[in-house]
Amino acid sequence: MCKIREVNIHSKTFKMMHKLRMLQFYTSKSAKDSNVHIPKFLKSLPDELRFLRWDGFPQISLPQDFCPENLVELNMRDSHLERLWDGHQDLPNLKRLDLSGSRKLIQIPDLSQSPNIEEIILSHCVKLDVVYSSSFLAKLSCLWLNGCYELRILNLPSSILLESLGVIVLCDCPSLEMFSVSKTSEGVLPFGCLRHGKLRCNEKKKEEEKRA
Repeated sequence: MCKIREVNIHSKTFKMMHKLRMLQFYTSKSAKDSNVHIPKFLKSLPDELRFLRWDGFPQISLPQDFCPENLVELNMRDSHLERLWDGHQDLPNLKRLDLSGSRKLIQIPDLSQSPNIEEIILSHCVKLDVVYSSSFLAKLSCLWLNGCYELRILNLPSSILLESLGVIVLCDCPSLEMFSVSKTSEGVLPFGCLRHGKLRCNEKKKEEEKRA
């Protein structure tokens, strides 16, 4: 049993932890009150982090001087994030991104910045309106967007889901207007796409234009 009664984290706590590879703050459903007190504004995170989980992350973005290029997994469920960061950041090692339940999230970066991404979970990011990649994502197998009520545009490059069992989950996305896919593997299942609204597939439109 843990004998630590209370932990107070300063905004500069992680500044000198250069060798830190894993950082995890998770919320237990059975716990009523947390004994870990986290500042609302964090000034830095270690650049060598490989695994970062922070449930309910309190800031609107990650610290400005944090370089996430070594991250393999980024998990920030139920966060207060509005965006991950300002400007361009390459994430060549990132394999899993989970921002589910981040109800204030309004944008995510171009997914091409994470060429090795395998799983993206954005379920119930209710203010997110655009998800896109400007280049081919060969390893992506799962994209979860269920409950993204304001999602309008899902722009996927050719064969973004290369795996035979690749899945895009779009349940409860009533605002979806455009689902642009130029080529899709046979196993990809657009799962529960729409209940309301209009879905436009660019591939179908191109085929009709060719026939005309």
